[in-house]
Amino acid sequence: MRSSKIFIWTLFFLILLGGAAALVWYYTQNELPPSFERTIGTGVAGKAAGEFYEPTGVTVDASNNIYILDTRNCRVQRFDPAGKLISVWGEQGSGDGQLREPIRIKLAPDNTLWVSDTGNNRIVHFTTQGEYLGEVGSLGQDDGQFAAPIGIAFDSEGYIWVTDVRSNRLQLFTPSGEFVSVLENNGSLNFNQPWGIDINVNDEIFVANTNNNEIIKFNAEGELLQRWGLSGSGPGEFNKPTDVLITFDNCILVSDTGNNRVQKFDRNGTYMTEWGTGGSETNSLHHPQQLAEGIGQLFYIADSGINRIQIVHQRDPIHLYGPKPAPYPTSKLNSGTSSILDEMSAPETGKNSEAKADSPKTDSGAKAEGNNNLRDKAADKDKSGGKPAESKDKKPAETGKSKLPDTL
Repeated sequence: MRSSKIFIWTLFFLILLGGAAALVWYYTQNELPPSFERTIGTGVAGKAAGEFYEPTGVTVDASNNIYILDTRNCRVQRFDPAGKLISVWGEQGSGDGQLREPIRIKLAPDNTLWVSDTGNNRIVHFTTQGEYLGEVGSLGQDDGQFAAPIGIAFDSEGYIWVTDVRSNRLQLFTPSGEFVSVLENNGSLNFNQPWGIDINVNDEIFVANTNNNEIIKFNAEGELLQRWGLSGSGPGEFNKPTDVLITFDNCILVSDTGNNRVQKFDRNGTYMTEWGTGGSETNSLHHPQQLAEGIGQLFYIADSGINRIQIVHQRDPIHLYGPKPAPYPTSKLNSGTSSILDEMSAPETGKNSEAKADSPKTDSGAKAEGNNNLRDKAADKDKSGGKPAESKDKKPAETGKSKLPDTL
């Protein structure tokens, strides 16, 4: 009898030890779901300071101050790391410091803020206190002009890449905003209304090619390196991805806007995990847009459909089994006008939800024709004046009614 009890207790401790070992292996080898730490905003569309109406942009400075692009209210709101409102600036219009349907905001290496003032077909920049510094661009298809600029990214030298969405191209500018070069559609890149853009430490460029439901990766010379994604809702599939973010550990986050989630990939484009599900609860997302990274593995999501910013902590298991949060109320203000954002609220037609995502494909030999070195023009600029050399032949400027599509 005594030996039987010893055997049973030994077996019990072995099972307990094995379970503990399995838990240690899981927590060290597998990506934990992130914890949704807190939100900024009430979840209801509003116009008062601290309220939002479809915020689509967010960026963070070195002190974890948060700058939120309150898109339908045509303004920027600044918050401290704890979420306390500091200041508000901007109003609807086309004058200096005014905005119309701004969609992205990005902090430059020189600590100025650049905003894609999409409705005014320009990019504008401010100090972090909201002082207006200038603008770049106007409506058109010539070099340096835009038709719905959205994504903004900075390379290692401070040069500015901008996605020119309705012209299906990317444009490159000097840190001061002078036009350098353009990367247009060709046989390998095939831009189809590209929204999001980010650049890694090797100056490799990642673009969310929104209407093709894919991510494109290419180098600074315009050579295609990789592309992945198909239309669908499975792992590695997309429904109108609108933003891409390269994280501190060189992973890739994608705002899969139509699927109400954020997908995470490793540096090679292999699917790892996803954050959020469709809904209005705290750990859910509704039409997520811009992504930003702060200090201490904090990530910020412009949860535009619920009029809030979600702050997420990566790999924090503390809140995994907390109580189910109460749902947020949802409401919309009636703007009375249509916009490039309205397409995001419409269901995708012809969506192939059963399609399986391509494994990451490499095509290092494919070149963007005519763009072997996108900075060739900048290399010839006047050393003292900093002006770019003459660019390629201009396209004829549009006059009268625009032939560009009205929506995405």
